[in-house]
Amino acid sequence: MSSSTSKRKIEWTGTSIVHLSVHRPARPIARLDVLPFILLYCAWFGAVLYYKLTKFTALVLLASLALFHVLSFLIQHWSVAAKVFISWQSITTIDSKHVTDGLIYAYARPQKHRGKSELIQLCTDEADRIYFIFQKRTYEYNAETHVFEKVYYPTQHELTYYAQYARASNGLCDDALIHSLARFGANELDMPAPTFMELYRENLLKPFFVFQVFCILIWLLDEHWKFSLLSFGMMLLLEAMVVATRLRSLRELRGMRNRPLPTSVYRGKKWQTISSLELLPGDIVSIGRGRDPSHVVPCDLLLLSGTAVVNEAMLTGESVPLMKEPISRISSTDMGETLSVNTVHKNHVVFGGTRILTHAPAAVCELTPSAKSPDGGCICYVLRTGFGTSQGKLMRTIMYSTESVSENSWEAALFILLMLVFAVAASGYVLYHRYTEDQEGRYKLLLRCVLIITSVVPPELPMQLALAVNNSLISLAQNLVFCIEPFRIPFAGKIDVCCFDKTGTLTTDSINAAGVALPQTPGAEEHGIISNSDTYDVLPVLSSSIDAALVLGACHSLVHVDNELIGDPLELAALDAVQWNYGRTGVSVPKRGGAGLACAKILHRFSFASALQRMSVIADIGGNSPRNGFRVLLKGSPEAVGKLLADGQLPAKYKASAHRLAREGYRVLALAYKDLDSVVTASQATRISREEAESGLTFAGFICFECPLRADSRKVIRSLKKSSHIVIMITGDATLTAAHVATQVGICVKSVLVLDKSEVNPGTLEWFSANSGKRKKRFSVSTMPQLSQDFDLCVSGPALRFLLEMDEHASQMLKYIKVYARMSPEQKEKVLTSFKEQGLITLMCGDGTNDVGALKQAHVGVALLSTILHNPRSEKVQADAAARSQVLGPNAVTKTQKSTNLRSRKKSGKPATTSDQNRKSDTENAVINTKMTHSETYQKKMDELSASLGSVGDEAPLVKLGDASIASPFTSRRMTIDSCASIIRQGRCTLSTTLQMYQILALNCLISAYSLSVLYLEGVQMGDTQMTIIAIVLSAVSFMINRSKPLKKISPQRPGFSIFTPHLLVSTVGQLAVHVFSLFACMRLVRPYLPEGYAPKVDDEFAPSLTNTVIFLISIAQQLSVYLLNYKGRPYMQGLLENKGLLNSLLACGALLAICTAEVSPDLNEYMELEPWPSRKLQLEISGVIIFDILGAFLVDRIFTFLLSPRVRVLD
Repeated sequence: MSSSTSKRKIEWTGTSIVHLSVHRPARPIARLDVLPFILLYCAWFGAVLYYKLTKFTALVLLASLALFHVLSFLIQHWSVAAKVFISWQSITTIDSKHVTDGLIYAYARPQKHRGKSELIQLCTDEADRIYFIFQKRTYEYNAETHVFEKVYYPTQHELTYYAQYARASNGLCDDALIHSLARFGANELDMPAPTFMELYRENLLKPFFVFQVFCILIWLLDEHWKFSLLSFGMMLLLEAMVVATRLRSLRELRGMRNRPLPTSVYRGKKWQTISSLELLPGDIVSIGRGRDPSHVVPCDLLLLSGTAVVNEAMLTGESVPLMKEPISRISSTDMGETLSVNTVHKNHVVFGGTRILTHAPAAVCELTPSAKSPDGGCICYVLRTGFGTSQGKLMRTIMYSTESVSENSWEAALFILLMLVFAVAASGYVLYHRYTEDQEGRYKLLLRCVLIITSVVPPELPMQLALAVNNSLISLAQNLVFCIEPFRIPFAGKIDVCCFDKTGTLTTDSINAAGVALPQTPGAEEHGIISNSDTYDVLPVLSSSIDAALVLGACHSLVHVDNELIGDPLELAALDAVQWNYGRTGVSVPKRGGAGLACAKILHRFSFASALQRMSVIADIGGNSPRNGFRVLLKGSPEAVGKLLADGQLPAKYKASAHRLAREGYRVLALAYKDLDSVVTASQATRISREEAESGLTFAGFICFECPLRADSRKVIRSLKKSSHIVIMITGDATLTAAHVATQVGICVKSVLVLDKSEVNPGTLEWFSANSGKRKKRFSVSTMPQLSQDFDLCVSGPALRFLLEMDEHASQMLKYIKVYARMSPEQKEKVLTSFKEQGLITLMCGDGTNDVGALKQAHVGVALLSTILHNPRSEKVQADAAARSQVLGPNAVTKTQKSTNLRSRKKSGKPATTSDQNRKSDTENAVINTKMTHSETYQKKMDELSASLGSVGDEAPLVKLGDASIASPFTSRRMTIDSCASIIRQGRCTLSTTLQMYQILALNCLISAYSLSVLYLEGVQMGDTQMTIIAIVLSAVSFMINRSKPLKKISPQRPGFSIFTPHLLVSTVGQLAVHVFSLFACMRLVRPYLPEGYAPKVDDEFAPSLTNTVIFLISIAQQLSVYLLNYKGRPYMQGLLENKGLLNSLLACGALLAICTAEVSPDLNEYMELEPWPSRKLQLEISGVIIFDILGAFLVDRIFTFLLSPRVRVLD
């Protein structure tokens, strides 16, 4: 990235900064807040002497100069850019002497919504290194290239570099330690801890607070001291509460830091124990499972030797433990690759902030022969420390992404500008009629003009904008949905396209192994299965051949943690269905009587890769297997496995069987194996490259799994489609499986056509029927819009890649496709990017691992965290389910899921397998025993959870680690897509609240300006008591109007996106016209009752009068009308009758108006400084005007809204 000016060009590396320049303090005479004002003061003094200015004119000019001078200092406090422009000088060269003296600063501006601009002092050290730290990242100045280079951690080397470093390393020496410490700093997540007074002072100097204080001073000069002091006291109290809340959040944020732990590190050719705070990139450390469960990995580590099983829920939200393997197991051909921490090689990286569940040190490691672990831990290379780690990045996102929580700042600025235009016109009107009076009256005239201008700039505008977003954050947090980027909430109200992953998102995490389809079907008759000549027969899993059983029993990544076997639910279901046991020694053996008593010991794993769509292991086969020895066991998608089979030929019925199973909605995996040569030793077997191992395979069969739909998936999809959203599925599963599930949940409601490569002509694409598999028609990009009217379209990943290569404009047609299947993570991201390029607002919902790119690319990314499991019988996510899962543990819930699936199978007429029957009894016993054992603990957990939800209160919640995910701005601890509906509801509610707030503030301010200008010339003034009462009553109404909750049903009608849309703008102008006419009518009605020769006394002190009484009553009615009519209510939020707080506030305001108008209590009228009615006729006439004002404004708003508001736009 680079930035240039007319003087110089500053360059830098990294994407966090979008503008960078270097400055030094300007000389006093060169500052724009010094010399220009000296000249202006001299000019003022000369004008006073030369032109003999009047005292009034001279004082007005001097006050204006002083005001602008004070603003020139305040604006430097408000804006770093203004400070740099006014009092700093851009420099062309960086002098190390000036840096040492602390005179050189860097001005850095981050990306939008990523924090504030900063003016940072350049620093130097003993090595004459010049650098600055911006948002916890260090940038060094390269004197040769004149570039500020972001300090990168050693994560960009080839794998051979780390292997050679480990072999030859004696640990960091003293010089290297000093250098690394200077570059990377201590391994800590250091966060500032400002005092209460520091934050309070900062809040009191914010622009709108200063403006409010200025307004209060004007009101004090206008002799409204009660109103002014009450307002000032409330402002100070509110700011104090805000600061106290902010301090509490900062303390919670600091509490997220990792506790320092004693760590074994290899330095100076020996092992020593140091604090984890002292770890530096390049260190060789020994890491293992801590005795304390709260211990976490202190930094990002590259695993050199040993294996570890980690829980990354604190970073990704995924509760499934992951196995980390050392780079020593990577084949020599792959060691030349560049380390890719977050993609290809993430299985070799242990991330900071995660927890090690179990570990196994290597007996002998070639990479670290001289550095054998002193404590039995895994040997690792320190990659990143402090805020450079994945945990540090997440912390920085939480810290710096919450600075701006409002929406459409340009719209707010334009809104204020239009208000000021009206105010200037009103002030000019007053000046035109009153400027010719005596000198003494001009001071009050000036004061009146200032009051008019300040009255149309609502000081509560930014607070209301932020409040609308904060209320949504609170509501979402109460529903266990958390957001680390609040600026995205308004986007949720504008969403056009909703994208969903399939497995674990639309379907549950509960997986059942439904059966196997084998190329040979021994015993088909005795099982009562009718053979199908076109496809393989489906058999119970227990009928698997020995070859298939070996793959199911040994090809997995399951691990033992605390006497419990954990891992991928799919692999657990397969192992359970085939009835094999996996021991702690890495040996898989069948339960008694199963699979011919073969056994397999896992020697090496090739982890599952989304891009490859497969995983494999190298195992030592023993027992009664037909051929003992070393064997490669592999499972993966039928497409991926088919390409790896021997001779490159698919077995008979292979493709037809895979298609049939997928068409029936099963998740299908192909099983394959390969026997290694008998001369291969165990050591040689573990060094075989993945390419060599996964080639020339023999097909063993298919296994098919059932993934039940979540109970509310279909309901939510139907709701989203009815609310004018395009709903699509993006999944890595098979095309036909995805199409089947899409039809089940309602994404597809018409016949499904699948776009795939032609078997006859591989260079072209054709449409195939998902039901019959028959060719329908040749593909053409131009026919997709018309075709989508009659069919629901589906495309596979390979076909999409071919399509985009064939026609670069085809991306414009992607919105017509309903199902994207066999998508790699990169393709998922590409689809979201294409939607954004077409101007569509997107939502993506998935998990925090395979969908990371798509989640980050979407405007609204929602990651479903699986850290809390739920009762699948209802799928109704409640707090007690969260507590129950913490008490009963994941196994109990999983068993309950299996029991539920068993009942559903019986209900549907499907036979229960032997494993189903065993699981049923196990589940019943486990649930009974657990309920008796943990009832007290469960109640305790429920109390703690209720307290935590109650503590959310009325403040924007601070998102904590475990609730946030590095994958997505939104995270849901409810495993249901209803979380997406909640986010959309809150987004629409926020948009609607923002628009109604604009309308209400605009009408109130414009009516106030009219009263202070035109009515002021008629002698109309408000008493101090009257203004105070109005302020108190309307504050209650304003408070209640912002606490509106969204409706559960999402409306097909979308809220407006801007206050300047025709129906809102015309409605506002029309209502204003009705209110102004009512004020004018009241003045006409009251004139006959004024004394003869009545002349307005605009400069006298306030005294109750008939004119004041009438205008006060009509003003209350207009305020009531503004809030009543412009409260949007349904269909985006609670209606007026449902919002009891707002309804009661408006009723109280209306009752006060009726009581005062009817003179029910003369004492009350006297206290409110109201005059008695001179006649019954005037009382009725004014009452009629009040009714006309409310009804007239109502009719104007409804008529223009009906005529000009956009009609329902059905996108799907």
